[in-house]
Amino acid sequence: MLIGIIFFVIFFTSDQSMQLQPLPFFGGVAAALIGFYFIRKDWKPAPPTQRFATLRKMQQKQAEAKEKQKQKQQGGQKK
Repeated sequence: MLIGIIFFVIFFTSDQSMQLQPLPFFGGVAAALIGFYFIRKDWKPAPPTQRFATLRKMQQKQAEAKEKQKQKQQGGQKK
């Protein structure tokens, strides 16, 4: 990723000198994409916090209640 940024700096400085060189631009794009891929490949999501634990419990109870209600409705329709 850092190499891609360096290539972008080289590209922009070559643009200011009126001698545009596209190779650093395309090299920078490729290096940045490869770097981003390697960073995201090893990315681990943060563990869940207790911040919204009460809200999650309430949502889970509501989902369970809806599921039970659906099962009762389906059981009543079969008879």
